[in-house]
Amino acid sequence: MLPLRRHVLRYVLYIAANVVTAGLLALAAHWFTDWERRLTLVPCSPAAAELMFV
Repeated sequence: MLPLRRHVLRYVLYIAANVVTAGLLALAAHWFTDWERRLTLVPCSPAAAELMFV
């Protein structure tokens, strides 16, 4: 019964790691595709903000 429990724990950790990785990738994709809104958060003129992200 112990080896079965060890395999179940390994699969649960594997699934949890995949969920975390997928979440981080989705967050990174959202952050990189949301660049227009990030430009408005830069505390300087819009022209200077555009030059920063060229």
